[in-house]
Amino acid sequence: MIEPPLSQWPSEPWQPASETLASLRQRAQDRLITESRRWLAALYQSEQRSVPEDLLIGTSPRSMVVMTGHQPVIFHPGLAAKYVVAESFASQHQATAIALIIDTDEGDAGELQYPSAETSGSVTTKKSVSTVSIASNNGLYHSSQLRSASEREAVFSKAMKGLRDCGCADEATRAEKIFQDYLALQTTSTIAANTLIRRSRAIGGHMLEIPLSSVCCLPEVLQFFGAILHRASDFHHCYNTSLDQFRTEHNIRNDANPFPNLKHSGDQFELPFWVVNTASGTREIVSLTTNNSERWLCAGGSRLTEMHRGLEMENLTALLFQGLRLVPRGALITATLRLLFSDVFIHGTGGGRYDEFTDRLIHAWWKEQPSPVAVVTTSQYLFEEQRQRFEKLQTLNSQLRDLQFNPQRYFGQAVFSPDDEQRLAQLVAQRDERVAMMKSQRGEGQSGKQLGREIQQLNDQLKDTVAALIAPSLQELQQFDEATVKTLQTRTWPWFYFDGIVV
Repeated sequence: MIEPPLSQWPSEPWQPASETLASLRQRAQDRLITESRRWLAALYQSEQRSVPEDLLIGTSPRSMVVMTGHQPVIFHPGLAAKYVVAESFASQHQATAIALIIDTDEGDAGELQYPSAETSGSVTTKKSVSTVSIASNNGLYHSSQLRSASEREAVFSKAMKGLRDCGCADEATRAEKIFQDYLALQTTSTIAANTLIRRSRAIGGHMLEIPLSSVCCLPEVLQFFGAILHRASDFHHCYNTSLDQFRTEHNIRNDANPFPNLKHSGDQFELPFWVVNTASGTREIVSLTTNNSERWLCAGGSRLTEMHRGLEMENLTALLFQGLRLVPRGALITATLRLLFSDVFIHGTGGGRYDEFTDRLIHAWWKEQPSPVAVVTTSQYLFEEQRQRFEKLQTLNSQLRDLQFNPQRYFGQAVFSPDDEQRLAQLVAQRDERVAMMKSQRGEGQSGKQLGREIQQLNDQLKDTVAALIAPSLQELQQFDEATVKTLQTRTWPWFYFDGIVV
């Protein structure tokens, strides 16, 4: 899925209405490109490799900036598709392509899915999804570390055995090559490993990349955040009001959708930021507390730093020297990226939904028509043939009543054999003939009881005939247990099980 179609994507850089924002944005884009190149250089140098020379960097100061991003996990094809499309679009438009690594979220950066099989003799009776990890710790992605080489090898062996047991020999062969690449790395960082491996196989390999934690140290970003903190209580109110209006317009009753409202207690206003301690790998929700004329940035029940009016940027810079970084959360993440950096931001399906609210927030607070977003994803399945068979059987089951009374609607769709279609067609023709005769008799004031009984008999005959013909398919459907169905429908397998990303 590419929405809107590529033909409707922008061909010129986005220009904010505010001259102040336009100036800040130009400096921010230049800085982001410089820092992204620096981060990439360090990433490749850690493995004694050279940064690719053909990075997608615009050739003019007015070149467009195409952005996407995700948490630094092992991608599935749907995530990889965003990067493939971003590179293709940037290449065609001589644009700069930048991927953001959301390293300030929490989760398992080394999670790896593989299929498992239960067998009876030589027959597979059930498939299921198994999950293992090549990372030694959960928590902030920024702090994720790889397991030892021997532990990783054991994990990879499980995955390859599962693939082969399920009949996925080609997928196991492709996966084994990637697993060897993981084992050959010197780095212990899961982020670095996942990024280098996928880049080496044409998923973002020509893009600039940079972690969100690094972006939040840029002076232009600190200035942008400082302007929000300067009017923190007003922003808090605007954010919540925009959320309430969004839910009302979309008939959303869940108060956590798309994001929870920011809390307010006395002189304390919750804000859509984390404060991240990269050394300890922890994060806390941020609030601003007022005490007489003092304003304090707080998190976890502690004061972080005083927010002097007009000096918010300087106060945030001081936080960096304490090893603390202010990081946006919720809608403020892409609001920041779209206002300061991107001319088009590429989401997956989830981000595309919540950025409808981001648009409203940008309108309400910054009074801007925001830079556009696009949604890109793809679905690839390990057991496509079986998945299609299951869906066909499900459809037959849901259409059973119509099949029994109107089988002619399904002729030529491989539901019935040619001989069965001919037999059913004769029954349908006989029934329809009697229906026409009964209408004629009734129109002439005659009784149609006898024809009605014959029509009922033909309907019963059709029903029983179709039921008998469909019975083997319905019995086959019952053999699909819940775990197997989940396995067939899973679209989050690692990208390297597949022979290229289909977009």
